[in-house]
Amino acid sequence: MSNCTIDNTVDLFCETVALKLSLFHRLFPEGQHNHLTGLFVEELVRSFISDWIRPYELVTGSLLPYDACPDAKLVESGMSTAIKRPTQVDGIIYDSMLGPCILKEGNFSVIHPAFCRGLLEIKKSIPSLKKLHRHLYDLHAVFMHPFEGRNSQVFAVVVRHNNPEKASKMPKRKYKYHDYDQVNHCPIFLLFDNDFKPHKEAIYKLIEFLYTGEIRSSKRVLSSYSVNTGQA
Repeated sequence: MSNCTIDNTVDLFCETVALKLSLFHRLFPEGQHNHLTGLFVEELVRSFISDWIRPYELVTGSLLPYDACPDAKLVESGMSTAIKRPTQVDGIIYDSMLGPCILKEGNFSVIHPAFCRGLLEIKKSIPSLKKLHRHLYDLHAVFMHPFEGRNSQVFAVVVRHNNPEKASKMPKRKYKYHDYDQVNHCPIFLLFDNDFKPHKEAIYKLIEFLYTGEIRSSKRVLSSYSVNTGQA
């Protein structure tokens, strides 16, 4: 995907969100229903991401086994202590060519981690990027590490932040949270400020990541951990 094509996709995304927000504000006056507005834009973002990741599916649900991590050192180091039970995941990027769902009802699915291209957390807003980043690493350590490949990505999209440009700068690092080739499997993309002015640098990086990044790599390396979907 060329830079020009990504630029056009960024513009289309921003213009579409602006247009649909203007229609939304005819029903709910701007500034009076921030929670509803956030939910609306969150759903818009989810819809775009669903299109951008095709032919993979974006579903909500959980992963089994949720205790698949075979490396005791990860647990001992504290990388995976935050997740010791089944966890709801906002977005599972499911590749049906890799294997079947364990359970599916509507848009809710239970999937084996080996059949996922990535995991996505979508947040309307977030009080601490540091804690969110830690959570992404926990998800990666527990669910994706046993099936490590170049496409094992766990990432987050934050719909709005009071200062997305400033907040995107990682503490004590030269790169930013959305520099997916630098942050080791767990990028975060801050898309809009509180007035829904687009943070185009992060949007560009998100689109580039989804179209040309490691999620679409054909490489998939399984550990010795057995893949058992629980199906007969």
